[in-house]
Amino acid sequence: VAADTVVEFDTGRGSRGSAGVDTAAKPLSYAARGTLHGMDVRRLGKALDIRALDDDRYDGRVNGSFDLRASGTSLDELTLSASGTLTDSAMWGTHVPEMTFKADIAASTLTVAAKGAFDQLNPAVFTDRDSLVGNVNGTVDATLHLDDLQAPVTPATIEVDGRVTLGPSLVGSVQIAAADVEGRYAGEIADITRLHVDGPEGGGRGPGEQHQEAHQPLAPEVRDQQQRQDVGQHHRQHHG
Repeated sequence: VAADTVVEFDTGRGSRGSAGVDTAAKPLSYAARGTLHGMDVRRLGKALDIRALDDDRYDGRVNGSFDLRASGTSLDELTLSASGTLTDSAMWGTHVPEMTFKADIAASTLTVAAKGAFDQLNPAVFTDRDSLVGNVNGTVDATLHLDDLQAPVTPATIEVDGRVTLGPSLVGSVQIAAADVEGRYAGEIADITRLHVDGPEGGGRGPGEQHQEAHQPLAPEVRDQQQRQDVGQHHRQHHG
């Protein structure tokens, strides 16, 4: 941004940096970089009139560093690209110790790529299903996409593509010692291309076994066969 106005900011609560605005550009262009401490994403969404962010699941705190470039003052014309690192942040029933991110907004759509660790994730918050209350911990390397920032965020509007590795976790009444999942979720349908799950007593697929690679999606009939084989193997191991 060729800024004609540059402002240094310091909230006195740990958030500080610099911002530049090109008032001659149509639409208005601006950029900023700095650090955040305790930012409330829901409050930011209200200020920018982004309805998808007006959700109590976005209440929380965001800490970290950022570098942002954008143009436009309404969601319809907003184009934004931001990157940075989150530290000790919490929202959506999840705590993030450290995670890098890159976020892009264009034509009222949002794409976020994230890589890092998370803990205390409550699956019930994401799914709106009380039966899945739990505590999930692990790492993620994935991309999330929302096709319409004017619409509420629901399981049907979320698209996720990537890999999640879990440590000791609890989902509903199911205990997980470790898991490795790779695939894509869209339209409330998960297309799993790699799956390894260990229960509290082990017995999951061993590390030496072959896994289907992500760039070779399994056909539905192959996935069904593999699932039947895994269930049969699990039954033989635990029931002789």
